[in-house]
Amino acid sequence: MLKFITCPQCGQKLCRAEIGSKVVITCPKCKSTYEGIVDKDGSVHALPLANDQKVG
Repeated sequence: MLKFITCPQCGQKLCRAEIGSKVVITCPKCKSTYEGIVDKDGSVHALPLANDQKVG
């Protein structure tokens, strides 16, 4: 089952991810970078990355 990951800062839908997934994504609206996590119980978290962890 796919779950939406949204930006915690502006509410923009970032992507859909499968349960048990971890993704790194940049919000196209506010330009913040997050690690999106969908836990095995189906809960969704978007955690900001530290500056030294950012990709690209």
